[in-house]
Amino acid sequence: NDTVATRRVLDPIERISEILFGLIMVLTFTGALNVAKAGRADVREMLGSIDNSVIENILAALVQGDAHGLLAAVADASDHNADPEGVLNDLLFALHRLALLQVAPEAEVDADRADVLRNAAGRVTPEDVQLFYQIGLHGRRDIALAPDARSGLEMTLLRMLAFRPAAPADGTRATERAPAAHARHPRDHEHA
Repeated sequence: NDTVATRRVLDPIERISEILFGLIMVLTFTGALNVAKAGRADVREMLGSIDNSVIENILAALVQGDAHGLLAAVADASDHNADPEGVLNDLLFALHRLALLQVAPEAEVDADRADVLRNAAGRVTPEDVQLFYQIGLHGRRDIALAPDARSGLEMTLLRMLAFRPAAPADGTRATERAPAAHARHPRDHEHA
């Protein structure tokens, strides 16, 4: 498809031009305010980059199954001019680190998110993390098809909640029941 091929070529060029424009704006902004007075938050907002708290809030809402919290985190990101695609990419990086922590607790993680990731690693199943990651990957593609990037991000996050398996009535998660699932059926003992 020519449209898809053209989009693959133009996407990186558009991102580079956005970054260059952002750098010019930051230089202008910091020069006008005096570099010493422009704080990290000012520069981050000017570039539309993502504050760590946005990703932390999204992770917390996913772990808790909190749709309202997800939407509030997206609204907060939007209020600070964060790019929805950038938010999703940062979330995917965080989910990757979370998955690594679950299989290798000694793995190195981002210093500024270490506590949040380690906390979340113990509160969400590896299956859920993999599901969130897979839905997020598909969401990257879907954002381009959505009416706008923010609604594409919101729908991707809501999809993560909608397709997350519900905990059984006894309150245990799939990983807590795993040994019983692999137990041999009583009829298997008859043939042994």
